Amino acid sequence: MTREERASYMKVWRKKAHATPGYTRKVYEEQRDKVNKVRSDLKSGGCIVCGYNRCETALEFHHTNNDKERSPSAINTIKALLEEASKCVVVCAVCHRELHAGIIELTPSEINQRLIA
Repeated sequence: MTREERASYMKVWRKKAHATPGYTRKVYEEQRDKVNKVRSDLKSGGCIVCGYNRCETALEFHHTNNDKERSPSAINTIKALLEEASKCVVVCAVCHRELHAGIIELTPSEINQRLIA
């Protein structure tokens, strides 16, 4: 999108936002719901270590290398979420703690097979 196109888009968006009470909140909530749906879909396979998948909130993203920019749980755009999640594997909370404690280790081949696409 060029700078001029962006300026034109923002002009229309601002008119809509000021003309419709609650418009920006509605847009934000719709975007948040879409991102949460994608995040939920990414976690749907369950823990790659033990297979746990009963409670989605107990599943976490584990970065497989040290290029973590942001936590996928805190990202609010689909593009940024997919970009950051591509560096992660999904593990349950217990396995995540054990990975960081060094109790469990994932081999590079296991990580490559299970990285989020």
